[in-house]
Amino acid sequence: MKTGFRYLTAIIDIYSRFIVGWQIASSLDKETQTTVLHKAIARYGKPEIINSDQGSQYTCEHWVSTLKELGIEISMDVAKEEQPIMLSKNASSAHSSVSTST
Repeated sequence: MKTGFRYLTAIIDIYSRFIVGWQIASSLDKETQTTVLHKAIARYGKPEIINSDQGSQYTCEHWVSTLKELGIEISMDVAKEEQPIMLSKNASSAHSSVSTST
């Protein structure tokens, strides 16, 4: 990396703290977040709810419409500070909850 920033998106199961997906990108393009989300869902199943901060990549139409199309409930933190995204499927499975940070 000669110049610029790199952004890590990680999806973490909040029950086991296991990383279920990750990606490094040179931008916070809307597709970066959904690409990681789709890969995690393909491998570990669809969560019922996603909690995120109000960053532009999580409030854009692309992210919101993707979650709606997948039937995933959207929850956003009110605080302006950095918060991870939390994905929750159900409490009975080992990989029931997932968290994403960028």
